[in-house]
Amino acid sequence: MKTIFSILLLSLAAATAAEAQSLEAFKQRLVEPDSGARVEIHEAPDAAAAFSAASRSAAEKRHSGWRINLYTSNGQNARFEAEEVKKSFEESFPGVSVDMVYDIPYFKVSAGRCVTSEEAIMLLERVRAKFPKAFLMRETLTAADLLEENPEAAAPQSPDGTEDVPAAEPAAATPDE
Repeated sequence: MKTIFSILLLSLAAATAAEAQSLEAFKQRLVEPDSGARVEIHEAPDAAAAFSAASRSAAEKRHSGWRINLYTSNGQNARFEAEEVKKSFEESFPGVSVDMVYDIPYFKVSAGRCVTSEEAIMLLERVRAKFPKAFLMRETLTAADLLEENPEAAAPQSPDGTEDVPAAEPAAATPDE
């Protein structure tokens, strides 16, 4: 399952990489190459709109996933209690996403964005130590949601995994080449 999760996140990272690199930045790099050659760009009238639409479409793809419900109430103090639950979760589990929403008539607090049930169950067991009433719920997540929860999937690393490799910078040619 971990392999499927890794493949999914890598494909999501690739899909949103086009969005991260703006069309203007790409054109600018083409116009100013390191070799000193001159490049002219003749853009089709609808190219920018098509590129933007493709980038948005990749980021908006939906995937089935899991979240952990921490709190749901429509009581008189529900908003205050939801804010307290959210704050407490953020302090106890830094780095794990947590959201508070008002879904008429309920205030809800949910955490995590998990692709697999196994991942969600492991997170739930950690969370239940502090929030014993927490439970799993199915949810549809976007690619952007998953990458936000798992930023290491979007950021390329060197082969030994020790440092990040800049995604948009081309490798510099060495004098031997």
